[in-house]
Amino acid sequence: MNRNRNNRNQIPLPAPTTTTTKNPNSSPSAPIPVKHKLQPRSPASPATPAPPPQRPQFP
Repeated sequence: MNRNRNNRNQIPLPAPTTTTTKNPNSSPSAPIPVKHKLQPRSPASPATPAPPPQRPQFP
């Protein structure tokens, strides 16, 4: 079972490495999509303040 997990982990690792290396060399716009994914997380942080208002309501 451990060997299967290692094999799966090893396959995805080499794949992203080859894609990341080819992306920057092929087109610098490829790394940009990665930042777009991080941006959605930023808006999620502002959404966290929403829960605080709910906390006061419970007490």
